[in-house]
Amino acid sequence: MTTEVERDAGNLALIGVVMIGLVAAVGILFLPHVKKGREAQLKERVKVVEGVLVDLKGQLEVLDVALVLVMQRKAEEKDPKKVEKWEKAIEEFGLRRKGIRKCIKKDEKILKEVKEELDRCYADVERQLEEKKSQLVEMESE
Repeated sequence: MTTEVERDAGNLALIGVVMIGLVAAVGILFLPHVKKGREAQLKERVKVVEGVLVDLKGQLEVLDVALVLVMQRKAEEKDPKKVEKWEKAIEEFGLRRKGIRKCIKKDEKILKEVKEELDRCYADVERQLEEKKSQLVEMESE
């Protein structure tokens, strides 16, 4: 025959197990929503960085064409002062191109980091989901 204290302890233990099961079930249900939100945020960052890269590469192509035209003009000039002017223009174009190339490299690095972060987040969410599923299976088996 069990005493009232033992019965109450058993009831409390049962309530605790049920509560843990409910918390795990709710966690499993809402985990995909959290994952989708973070994933969408990271994908948006990827789109922004890719847009900036496309813009910078377009600017670089324009500068390359302009540089070729300036070099052709320099080759056609006979006046030393005008040649000097074209040489300065070529140097300026070179500096701009170098700056844009640095920006492209930096943005490609950022894009790579964002994609790696997205992969890490996805793997982390998958791991958490597997842990929650295994916890739920363990609780059901008890």
